[in-house]
Amino acid sequence: MAPKPSLVCDDVPRGETDSQLSPNCDSVTGSRGQPRSDQEEPCRNAEAAVYASLRLHAAKKIWPIRYDLTPSHVTTWVQWFINRFGISLDELREQTRKKNEV
Repeated sequence: MAPKPSLVCDDVPRGETDSQLSPNCDSVTGSRGQPRSDQEEPCRNAEAAVYASLRLHAAKKIWPIRYDLTPSHVTTWVQWFINRFGISLDELREQTRKKNEV
């Protein structure tokens, strides 16, 4: 009878590696597995800027039709915006006005 093949490959690296990915593959790390702080902050800032831009453009698009029903006919666009972004259109409008005054 032939021996069963092993389920674990012998050439799989174990332990410390020089990989630039974190162990859970969600961020780039340094040579010792530590997050590279020089790249994390710009990434987070860029994500926040994209999110703020998306929210603002969605508000501009929705504002004229805010009391109309969404295509599903279940809720209004005002409620959709609150559910999606966690802020009402009026609150966002006031935040934007205050930010633009400065």
